[in-house]
Formats: sequence, structure tokens, C-alpha cells
Amino acid sequence: MLSKLTNRAIGLLERIVLAMLAVAVLVIALQVVMRYVVGQPLGWTEQMARYLFIWMVMLGIPIMFHRKIFMAFDLLLQALPKIVQLVMNYVIKLSICFFAAYWLWYSLQLIAATWGKLTSGIKMPLAVIYSAQPTCAFFLLLVILTQIAEDIAAAKHRAKGGGAAC
Repeated sequence: MLSKLTNRAIGLLERIVLAMLAVAVLVIALQVVMRYVVGQPLGWTEQMARYLFIWMVMLGIPIMFHRKIFMAFDLLLQALPKIVQLVMNYVIKLSICFFAAYWLWYSLQLIAATWGKLTSGIKMPLAVIYSAQPTCAFFLLLVILTQIAEDIAAAKHRAKGGGAAC
């Protein structure tokens, strides 16, 4: 159940990131045309592109963790006995969970502290920009908790004599 929810959430995030990328490319292309062809650059395009990239990066983090395509240095981990690798896997994932929960809590406080304040250029609420952080933390927490649940289910299956992981 949790796995289905996570897969759907990540699928939605992927579509959102793709749409943001398309908008960012259009905004940057518009700025290039306005600056070098028309000769009158637009003032809002640079900030808009920057905020879109911030959101894309933040939404990309849980996607990367879900797909397990993040960079890792596991040479030392792979040299350890299997039981130690298993324990370290849980320690790492639980550490990420604690970090994501901490990040979620304090990023919500940041939004509360900046509520009602606007950016200087395009007059966008700072809360909209800073909302990328708790959004990322929430989905990261969802992804890692799902992975932990799947790991536990696979371990139970192996313990019952099910052989390889599900």
C-alpha cells in the first residue's frame, strides 16, 4: 500500500519537474531573444529561472532516492560481512529519516518566519520559494520509510524460507 502511494507520488513529482524544466527552458529562451534580438531584456526571467531550478533540485532529491541513483561510496561497505552491511543499511536509512524529519520541522519554521515577505524582483512570496524545502523533506521521508518497510518485508520473507528478496 505504502509502496503504491510512494510510486504514484514520485510519478507526479517527475511530471512536475519535467513541466518546470520546460517552463525554465522557455523563460531562458525568451530572455535570450529579448536581450539579443529585441535589445530589451526582461527583468523577471532570471529570478523565475532561478526559483524553478531550486524547485527542480529539491523535487529531484526524493526522485533520486526512490530510483536509488544517488552517488554513493560503498566500496568499504561492500567489504564488510553481510550482517554488518544489513545493519549499516538500516542505520543509514534511519539517519536519513531523522535528518528529513529535522529538515521538515525547521523548514516549516522558516516558512512561518518569512510569511508575507516578498522577493525583491518579481514580488513572489518567499514562502513559495522556501516551500521547496519541506516539500523535499516530506517526500524524502516518504521514500526512505517505504524503502525501510520494503527491506523489513524482504527480510521477513527470507527468514520464512522464501529465498531471495521479493
